[in-house]
Amino acid sequence: MTVDPAWEAAHAARAWGKYPHPAAVEFIGRYYGMDEKPKGIALDIGAGAGACTWMLAKSGFIVSAVDASQSAVNRVREMSRREKISPQVSAIRYEAAAMQWPVEFYDVVLDVCCL
Repeated sequence: MTVDPAWEAAHAARAWGKYPHPAAVEFIGRYYGMDEKPKGIALDIGAGAGACTWMLAKSGFIVSAVDASQSAVNRVREMSRREKISPQVSAIRYEAAAMQWPVEFYDVVLDVCCL
């Protein structure tokens, strides 16, 4: 896997991206609702520190969070344990551009400025 080392350095230095992107919140709220009723399976591409992962899980999705940075993946795992959503979240280190996605598996695919 070829990953720009700048991403690992950025995620290792600090947990940036504390809040979900407003467009992601609006999209999920409008089309799925923000309650905790089960909604399906979501893929969060370029998950970073997991802000959108958190929002998706709290909104009732089972979430696969993917990021090329191991530090980002570790932050998502830590956040999901702290927020008690770890049964709903799997964080995976993988370069999004290289991954072959089984698109028919996911009900929602979220990408905020990654691809």
